[in-house]
Amino acid sequence: MIPMYFLTSLLTGGVFMTTLPTVFQTCHFIINFIYKSFIMPQHLKRLFDHVINTNMALKYNKFPRGVLNNYLPGYYGETFFGKTFRNLQRMCSPILWLSNLMVCFSINMIPFVGPVLVVFLRGPKSGFKKHQRYFYLKGLTNAQVYYIWLNMRTTYFMFGVLTLFLEMTPIIGYLFVFTNTIGAACWAVDIEDKLYKQMLANVLVKEEGK
Repeated sequence: MIPMYFLTSLLTGGVFMTTLPTVFQTCHFIINFIYKSFIMPQHLKRLFDHVINTNMALKYNKFPRGVLNNYLPGYYGETFFGKTFRNLQRMCSPILWLSNLMVCFSINMIPFVGPVLVVFLRGPKSGFKKHQRYFYLKGLTNAQVYYIWLNMRTTYFMFGVLTLFLEMTPIIGYLFVFTNTIGAACWAVDIEDKLYKQMLANVLVKEEGK
């Protein structure tokens, strides 16, 4: 009986091999959470600002809020229902954040497929959060930021999924945290360049219409 159990455990991997992926995934999830939430934010903020400063030649030592143009095409103010819904979301945000964290933590413990499911669950918000500094530099209101979220959710979902998969890579994943921040900053520079050209085109059209 015992030799047969030993042979079966050896062939199937036993409890150790079954739980090892779960333990590894759980530790990785916790370390990543601490690393991104408490250790890296200030360093990533400075890196983001440096990329913006270098590419746009702003020559600031420290960026003030609203240093970039707050031009936002398509936004014409917030409706009463939109404001009410956004305020309800804001009031519930601590509960939603904690619930989301616990759900992701639980799903992450599923061997092998858990982390992949978590990436798709966290993708939209993760991609969007990488531009929070950009919204601050533009001096956007909460309503304007919410407008961007509603209109670019799919784009931020794809960006977030890609960056999270890169950051999941063992060992070198922590390097991708920096490269993804650089990528987000370069994307912001590209957006600003397109907005500037659009503003310039609108001015020229108005001048021709006079």
